[in-house]
Amino acid sequence: MKFRIQGPQDSEGDCFLSKEIVNQFEKMISSLSSEEEIIISQLRGDGSQRCFYRVWIGDGKSLIIMYNPRKDTFGLKENASYVEIANHLSKSTHVLPKIYAYSQDLSIVLLEDLGDLRLYDIYHSGQDVSRYYGDVVQNLVVFQTMGIKQFDPDWCCQTKSYNREVMLEYECKYFLNAFLKGYLKMDIDSYDLSFDFEHIISVAQEAPVCVLIHRDFQSRNIMVKDGKIRFVDWQGARPGPAGYDLASLLVDPYVNLNRSLRERVKKDYLKTMQVECPQALKSFEKTFEYLLLLRNLQILGAFSFLSKVRGKQFFEQFIPIAARSLYESLRLLRNKNLKNLTNLMAHVMDSYFSV
Repeated sequence: MKFRIQGPQDSEGDCFLSKEIVNQFEKMISSLSSEEEIIISQLRGDGSQRCFYRVWIGDGKSLIIMYNPRKDTFGLKENASYVEIANHLSKSTHVLPKIYAYSQDLSIVLLEDLGDLRLYDIYHSGQDVSRYYGDVVQNLVVFQTMGIKQFDPDWCCQTKSYNREVMLEYECKYFLNAFLKGYLKMDIDSYDLSFDFEHIISVAQEAPVCVLIHRDFQSRNIMVKDGKIRFVDWQGARPGPAGYDLASLLVDPYVNLNRSLRERVKKDYLKTMQVECPQALKSFEKTFEYLLLLRNLQILGAFSFLSKVRGKQFFEQFIPIAARSLYESLRLLRNKNLKNLTNLMAHVMDSYFSV
């Protein structure tokens, strides 16, 4: 078996196809294909440090190789989460791609090829994306309710659930450090956000942790293959509140959903979840807007970090959209307990993102 690399690839960096890595690929694929020549091409990654390749194994068939070059503790745990969560969900659903094989250290995974068509691509091609959201909601509820059954929290790579630590460290402080201080270079001494953050967290914590959340549920992680909705990038999944993924979908900065579609998606989700897992909707109306705020804080922190620290400029164009979304959500809430954060975002919009 011989590998032929097609198209451009990183000439340096972790995703470069060294002879050693190619040899590992060959050993794994040899059990799936008897072709003398295998064509491999590198796919463009997103925010992750993981590397993806498409491999043509003959008869017009292809698969995806996921390779994670990280060898630190978190990288190894992330690999395990990727495989274990996918194997768990594959027993009861078909919303994730099939896993065909993986290396002993789990750093290389052979996956079903779901193609290149994402919900994001459909939206930006000018097509009517609204007709897909019904199936997106149906599959999200399946992911959340079937995924939580017999789920082992030890499979999670970061925290064992969506909890206070995630809300404070990976959402509120991420926004504070990566967006306000790192991206905007703001002096925020005159804005004490600690009380505002604590209020958001205290309300959000009232939502029951009783489903499996994806935690990055947005249009670039939602694939459309043969007319069916599938999900990718699930390694951050963990037990959490039902509203978080819905909030992620509705506040998605990659697509500008109009208000009527947002309301329809929310209504469809509530109707479906009421049938499948009504206890997940306890305190939903009280907590949903606060989960949405937390997701928006996370988006601004992540996009700022990715664009400025990782040098992934693609994400920078969506920062003003996410900032506007956060400000509008705060303005509509009109909560006096969020006065400092609301005033700060009003200043941010006037000083940095005014039209």
